[in-house]
Amino acid sequence: MTTLEIKETKTFIDLVGKASTAASTKTDSIRSGILVVAKENEISIRGTNETTSVELSAKDITETNEEVSFVAPAKIFLDMLRKLPSGDVEIVVEDGRLAIKVGKSSYGISTLAVDEYPKPVRYAEGKIFQVEAPTFADALSSTIHACSLTENRPILTGVHIVSNGKYLTLIATDSSRLMITAVPVLKETEEFKNVVIPKSSVKELTALLLDEKEVELSISDNQLSLKAEGVLFTTRLLEGSFPDVTQSIPVKNESEIVVHREELLKALERMKIALGKNGKIITTQVKEGTIPTLNIKCKTEITNFSEELFVEQTGSEISIKLHVYYLIDALQSMTSKNVRLQFAGEMKPVTIRPDIEAATQFGLVMPLR
Repeated sequence: MTTLEIKETKTFIDLVGKASTAASTKTDSIRSGILVVAKENEISIRGTNETTSVELSAKDITETNEEVSFVAPAKIFLDMLRKLPSGDVEIVVEDGRLAIKVGKSSYGISTLAVDEYPKPVRYAEGKIFQVEAPTFADALSSTIHACSLTENRPILTGVHIVSNGKYLTLIATDSSRLMITAVPVLKETEEFKNVVIPKSSVKELTALLLDEKEVELSISDNQLSLKAEGVLFTTRLLEGSFPDVTQSIPVKNESEIVVHREELLKALERMKIALGKNGKIITTQVKEGTIPTLNIKCKTEITNFSEELFVEQTGSEISIKLHVYYLIDALQSMTSKNVRLQFAGEMKPVTIRPDIEAATQFGLVMPLR
């Protein structure tokens, strides 16, 4: 029997939560568990799945007189820790089980075999770049929605990262929409392309970045690694060549408007209500006049919605059908007060940009017939 005293319960639960994001959802797999190893005042917690590995370490949040190691089923272990009553917490490990004890209460969970848990994936130095963690996390979060949800073209299920040495360009597309965001690197780095992070790994990486300031990432042998104080993250990269999306970006526009982002979002949310679960098509029409407007319409068997928003407009009148969910996703990824919508033609993509100087992101939404 070995005992682990939890001195900083909130911090311990936070580490378990972050490691659990990498645990496999396949409950019949050893990877559905997280490996906890503690010695004296040091602890490491590792989660891994078929793609990603997350290892977190800390000092002085636990205490033990002997080495403690166990693999706990990630979901039930984390859920139980989050619901514990107030009081001092200790974990007792014995004969293939652990017991979380608080006062006279005890919560037993069967453990998995430590010797069957996958070996750790090591940090590998390759092409290294450094970024501000919150900025990189925001860029990943604002790009990921455009990844493909199907495996028809596996390379499109991830976020493509390209470096020109000074900036990272993040690209995601499912062929019906596109999102591009640029992030400056802290130190000039090597140029690279065709680095595609799986969508699931992007979510795990983003969660880790939120608590960091500056991070170093390395790309080598079809692997991306992140190393920061107390954090080691690795993920395999998607194989294949990411398509050249520059051919999709219009170089000339027939019409262009500037509209209040929140007002447009609220109007589109109302259109979603009218369309119901299965509807997606709205008609957007730019109209000239003393006060130019953007008219938005949708119609079903039981609804007929129409809205008019005042805009700043240049160019000609145009009408185009769009996917309401894709337009909402693009707008929600931006934070500017106003956005600029550029219409290249009735059957050409619409470009959505923040209406600010030196904007570092834009999205495209393809028209619907």
